[in-house]
Amino acid sequence: MSNLSLNEKLTLVRNRKKLSQKNLSELTGIHIGTISKYEKGHMQPSINAIVKIAKALETSTDYLLFNDQEENIATSIKPDANLGS
Repeated sequence: MSNLSLNEKLTLVRNRKKLSQKNLSELTGIHIGTISKYEKGHMQPSINAIVKIAKALETSTDYLLFNDQEENIATSIKPDANLGS
């Protein structure tokens, strides 16, 4: 699954989560036609849209944007209490 494009990853992860484009649209507030354009590669999502999509798909923005092998990269990092603020 290496070197997939953003649009391929969006489609792959959405399908794995058993979500329709309509479901993803409802979860993100992004118009279904726009979701379709992202998946077809006809339009590139904004950073804001990528963040919404990653949250809805329970994956990371790193996975969607970069050539990461693993889909389930931690989506949040908790600060180490020993490091101080």
